[in-house]
Amino acid sequence: MLRENKNMKKDIKEIFKNSGNNFHYKVVSFLREKGWNTTVSPYYNDNFTDKPREIDIIAEKNFPVQDVLNRYILSINIRFFIECKYINEDAIFWFDNCDNIKARQKVISETSIDNPENWSKRHRYLDAQKVAKLFESSNDRNIENQTLYKALTQSLNSLVYYKELHSIIPPYQLNWKTLNYPIILCSSFDKFYNYDIDIKNELENIKENFLLEINYAYIDKSRENQQEYFLIDIVAFDNFENFINEVESKDLAFVKEYLYFTKR
Repeated sequence: MLRENKNMKKDIKEIFKNSGNNFHYKVVSFLREKGWNTTVSPYYNDNFTDKPREIDIIAEKNFPVQDVLNRYILSINIRFFIECKYINEDAIFWFDNCDNIKARQKVISETSIDNPENWSKRHRYLDAQKVAKLFESSNDRNIENQTLYKALTQSLNSLVYYKELHSIIPPYQLNWKTLNYPIILCSSFDKFYNYDIDIKNELENIKENFLLEINYAYIDKSRENQQEYFLIDIVAFDNFENFINEVESKDLAFVKEYLYFTKR
């Protein structure tokens, strides 16, 4: 009979205690409780390096659109590409004015609504004013080694790979549109600070969810070079429910209003 290895058990407990997977599954449990379908750590092949990559969570939920008599018109899926990050290092974000022209073009490309200003409901990207454009964390001055840089590349690469594939909601139902969101979900913002380029403020602790603006070059599945504008949501877990509610009350409501008046 093997004797109990106390040191091994202690090591295992330390691995469990310090693992980022605990935060990962905290997020998964939260989403499932809210009715979201989730795929945990799916792997895909990077089009540029031909190496396997993974995204922490893909979450998706279907929202029906009904007319005034509650008759079904169409449905919309919302899909999140989430990288979960336990934050244990300081990071500074430099904020500047959002590129409103590119943000508007992003709304049009994502929703296929070519006159977004004509509707009473407003997509969040249309109202974006200040967004983060640069960042640096304390662990390493080489950006490729920084936690946030790795998180944004994982969320964007996975979105590019998966966005044209079928829904993860069984049965794989047809819907009018899937709205895709890259998200970096942080354990907290306690170590995040902002600096506004316009007002040159003193460093301030970040309290609210915010957008990170990225002009991203990548190679698509056809091995063609692409460049695309993204706004990545940086979300604190304590504010995650507020974020979801805001997506539903603004972005989803914007598309629903358009469908209600044009597709009924």
